[in-house]
Amino acid sequence: MVFTETAEMRAFCSEFTIIGGLYRTKDNLFDESMKNINLVCRMHVHFLIVLAYIWTKSAGGVSISFGRGDFGRLGHGNSSDLFTPQPIKALQGIRIKQIACGDSHCLAVTMEGEVQSWGRNQNGQLGLGTTEDSLVPRKIEAFMGIPVKMVAAGAEHTAAVTEDGELYGWGWGRYGNLGLGDRNDRLVPEKVSANVVGILCGMFLLITIRLFLITATTLYF
Repeated sequence: MVFTETAEMRAFCSEFTIIGGLYRTKDNLFDESMKNINLVCRMHVHFLIVLAYIWTKSAGGVSISFGRGDFGRLGHGNSSDLFTPQPIKALQGIRIKQIACGDSHCLAVTMEGEVQSWGRNQNGQLGLGTTEDSLVPRKIEAFMGIPVKMVAAGAEHTAAVTEDGELYGWGWGRYGNLGLGDRNDRLVPEKVSANVVGILCGMFLLITIRLFLITATTLYF
């Protein structure tokens, strides 16, 4: 993924490996002048997911994704791999301020503070109250009336900070990575603490920033 001096995004997908073999394609180029770019890439072992929200002069805000598509992680209603950037139809017309990718799930925060999630959900990391995968973005109803500022995605867990500085965690909790004091999974967002201004999820951990104090849920093996 390359950004040019003229605020263009150039995504080259000439070769990548997925389980089952090596797939080679002709160089694919997605190139448009933009005002704003919100991009995240998630790479794990043998696959790459690219999710981006771009603002073009011609089409306005557009959410795109490409790469490995199993579990519906690309949000296009199927589990197919994509070798070129494609708009996510379910997010058409929705203004996005932040996006995040876990190993097999993705999230988007709208300008209104709502959270959309999709992809794999075996540990409840989508926050939808079930463990069913979602092939398309779905709104997390638990945040109705609670504007979210940002989200972060770990391997199979997710965290969010609200506009009021409250931290929520959900999904896989085996190593205490939700910060809720136990090893249990959560199918919906659960409040962890307050006065949080930033978050970052690793594969098995959650880091929060509280008024310039950095704390972390640490794992011991």
